[in-house]
Amino acid sequence: MRLRTSNSMSGSPPSTRPRRLMTGPYLARNPLVVGAMMAGDLAGALLPRRAAPLPADRPLKVLVANMAHLGDLIVMAPLLAALRSSSRTAKLGLVVGTWGRPVLELDAAADAVHIVDHWRLNRAPGGLLGKLRQYAKTRSAAVSEIRALGYDAAIDPYAYFGNSADLLWSAGIPSRIGFTSGGAGTLYTHRIHFRSDLSIAANQARLLAPILGEDAVHGPPTAVLPGFRPDPDAEQMASAWGDYMVLHIGPGHPHRDWPADRWIALGQRLIADGFRLVFTGAANEAAHGAPVRAALGGEDLLGRLSLRQFATILSRARGLVAIDTVAGHLAACFQTPTAVVFAGVVPPQLWRPSQPFARIVTHGVPCAPCHRTLGCAVMTCLRSVQAETVHRAIHDAIRAKAAS
Repeated sequence: MRLRTSNSMSGSPPSTRPRRLMTGPYLARNPLVVGAMMAGDLAGALLPRRAAPLPADRPLKVLVANMAHLGDLIVMAPLLAALRSSSRTAKLGLVVGTWGRPVLELDAAADAVHIVDHWRLNRAPGGLLGKLRQYAKTRSAAVSEIRALGYDAAIDPYAYFGNSADLLWSAGIPSRIGFTSGGAGTLYTHRIHFRSDLSIAANQARLLAPILGEDAVHGPPTAVLPGFRPDPDAEQMASAWGDYMVLHIGPGHPHRDWPADRWIALGQRLIADGFRLVFTGAANEAAHGAPVRAALGGEDLLGRLSLRQFATILSRARGLVAIDTVAGHLAACFQTPTAVVFAGVVPPQLWRPSQPFARIVTHGVPCAPCHRTLGCAVMTCLRSVQAETVHRAIHDAIRAKAAS
């Protein structure tokens, strides 16, 4: 469900118009990035194919490579769960960046883990040269590890520039499955066109067909962490709080920042409903949300939780209200009722949480989706969302789960 406030153009920048998500087959608009993707495709077309059919007489060793950050890794939970539960999969390997290691706390999904710190996805301090060196070092080690394990097939779920196409080709994996939208798609043996009308998770489910068959792709994917073990300390806290609602305000980026007075108005309504408020987030987000927490009280957990503890808190909550962050995707793994306050920067269906009890709340404006990385000066699509609308959305999600 997509809830909107009024469609008034008031406050919308008159010069902005909706912009395309993709340039041809590529998920990018920057001419330099698109050019780099095209060059990758050309290079891939000139290189040896290194392909072989998938063995039909035995289970397969499958590698999933995604060097992006936590939100992207959690989004692919349905894909990993499908592979793990299939008799077609004998062993499952993962390629992640150093920054992706915490996701391993959530579910022992892999038999082997390989670390590659892609230069473009590396958010650590330091210059480009140092990141390129780190990439070369980790990539070389991973290629050797992957070759030694002899994977039959690999899936690359990352649809953007910075994918694993060249890594999987260099490692000599005979069947390589990925999107054409991130460049170097000619290095894959099975090339999947990204569909902008589907969510990221639904697109990723289409990557399973070459390994698990077309029957593996049916219906909307649902996030799940079958091997998740709750954290005992977090469980104890959750039990003590009783009926609680998690508010995840975020770091205050201008293109995602729902105003503090709306958070306060929403929190007051939730307190009146009988909910205890629990605030979550990273330590560096504490200053941004301080006025909201001061006005509402409740439990302040910013910077105090491991990822496993955060997941445990979300799994026991009556609901979550968040901006578009990793919190919504993690809550989806437990089907926790969720309301996401969403800006009109990208199509809401693209990054919606993979569960039936998530509600996207945005304010419709003519310029959405604008696909502007930093949004615009007024951000009417976000700042015009009212507390009452979000309050209705989270209760609608809670009622839907109760009815199910």
